[in-house]
Amino acid sequence: MERLRCWLDLVHVVRDATRGLQPDEFLVVDPDSRLTQLGLLPVVPDSNYLFFPSREYMPSSLESLARLASDWSGQGFGAGDSIQVPTVTITREDTNLARAVVSAFSHEQLRPVLLVNFGVGDNDKKQIGEDFELAVLDFLVGTGAIVILDRGAGAGENSRTDSLAARLTSKRASESAGRAFAILEADEAKLRAASHGAPVEADLLIFNGRVGLLAGLIAASDLYVGYDSAGQHIAAAVGTPSIDIFAGYSSARMLDRWRPTGPGKSIIIDAGSGRSTAEITKEVKAAASHALKNH
Repeated sequence: MERLRCWLDLVHVVRDATRGLQPDEFLVVDPDSRLTQLGLLPVVPDSNYLFFPSREYMPSSLESLARLASDWSGQGFGAGDSIQVPTVTITREDTNLARAVVSAFSHEQLRPVLLVNFGVGDNDKKQIGEDFELAVLDFLVGTGAIVILDRGAGAGENSRTDSLAARLTSKRASESAGRAFAILEADEAKLRAASHGAPVEADLLIFNGRVGLLAGLIAASDLYVGYDSAGQHIAAAVGTPSIDIFAGYSSARMLDRWRPTGPGKSIIIDAGSGRSTAEITKEVKAAASHALKNH
């Protein structure tokens, strides 16, 4: 029942957004979302509603959901192939702040910027494990690139990030002949202060903030690395190359459907059952090395 109650909140949001409009002045397009329980719970009259039947549309195609949605939208709105999705519009304020943060963190040097996100949206099947995450993060930091780690959302992801940061600090300290490994924890307020102050001295920036600002940071980065989550789709949409680690998917069709689509090149790492953590780690490192070499 708790999951169904979110529909009531959605109804209120739609009513607020359409208040004062005539029936022929608005249209709700439902992308087969859980908010309407896959179209079962109405939010507006049928005459103001279009539902994208993602499970039935072109069922024999191996195209991603983004490509199918683009095709369906083009036909539905009479635009042919002119509709391109996905697209992310980032506010100018978030874009400017993200660029200023990257500049302050890099001391305006020509170092690649990497954004890492190990969030899994409460689906632990997508996670390889903390040892894998430590190995990848340690490798990326060791390249000399600017590494930004998104803290994630919820108590579980916050706890994992704290553990990962502590283990990385310990590992780096033991291997660097006493040199302190510096981590900067920053929310939006700290980022704003840092963007106007002296160059930031840190080996790793852990970001804790809004998805809009996260999108700005992804757009300002040279490479995105993470599990199957919203971040990979943002990266593809804003044109940032990405390394996407897919685990926990139920079928090969799901891997085809949910792969990121957009101007940003995506390297898919299949982390399905039967593959060892060592194999997956090696493949991620090789993909990152190749991406940085071509930076």
